[in-house]
Amino acid sequence: MSSGLLIHDEFVAYFPSLGRALGSVEDAVLVQSLWFRRDRNTGTTTATVAELAAAVGMTERTARRRLGKMADAGVLEKCRAGAYDATTVWSVHLDRIRANADMANMATSTCQNEQVEPAILATSDVANLATSHVANLATSHVANLATSHVAKLATSSSLQELEEDNKNVGAAADAATIPGTTPDSTLEKTAERPDVEALCSRLADRIAANGSKRPTITKRWRDSARLMLDTDGRTLADVMAAIDWSQQDAFWQSNILSMPKLREKFDTLRLQAGRAATSPRRDRQADILEAEMQAARAADASQGSRSPFGVIGR
Repeated sequence: MSSGLLIHDEFVAYFPSLGRALGSVEDAVLVQSLWFRRDRNTGTTTATVAELAAAVGMTERTARRRLGKMADAGVLEKCRAGAYDATTVWSVHLDRIRANADMANMATSTCQNEQVEPAILATSDVANLATSHVANLATSHVANLATSHVAKLATSSSLQELEEDNKNVGAAADAATIPGTTPDSTLEKTAERPDVEALCSRLADRIAANGSKRPTITKRWRDSARLMLDTDGRTLADVMAAIDWSQQDAFWQSNILSMPKLREKFDTLRLQAGRAATSPRRDRQADILEAEMQAARAADASQGSRSPFGVIGR
């Protein structure tokens, strides 16, 4: 049984070739309707947008948009019937439609020609894509690995510094006094020296004996101890005596909490101990330090060496 929608409305023709040339079924239907309604003498069609929309079964808004688009493309020409006549007159430019049709046919032919030897083309594209992807992946991986390594190294160094005493001033100057060495080589060098290890252990033990948490002996500790012995000209006995004296003094035991700090304040400790030794009112700490210095000088003398710390007590 047939529906009334298919037999009572005006039939509108549609040609697929026209749709391909215009790129749209709706555009083709509108142009076909204008062409059927044209005046054979003038070749133009007089119709409003509302009439065309009703004739082809689309909304007036859609018809106006489609007609304007084709007018901009040169397929249609819209004008007025006369200077004093506002009636809309449409002209269809067949040459423009034929040009569009030729371009559509050419595109179709090109697509068919490009399908020659598809297996070879696909294989080449896949190979080139795989090679490029592997190269890019390798480059990206190396860059990411290097960035990650640097970030981890920086983070590790930061954590190590945070674990050290926050009063470790002068550490940057220490590093500058060791030209031509790397952190790894310096660490290996200092770790093999018993005198450096003895100084670091002595200070850590005395700090812990005063009730503080035993500090961690780090590379900076070893560097400072080594520099006191090798660069500053301190003897092992002098540094040991300074450690013991600073940790017995009420003021200095709360300030000397690391080996870099001991190296920084070494001369201050020496001068203060010297003033205490020559003062009429000698305290117990000065007496202890003087006795330790005398013992240190005696030990140095027996070994044929002289202690720069010997000025204390003179």
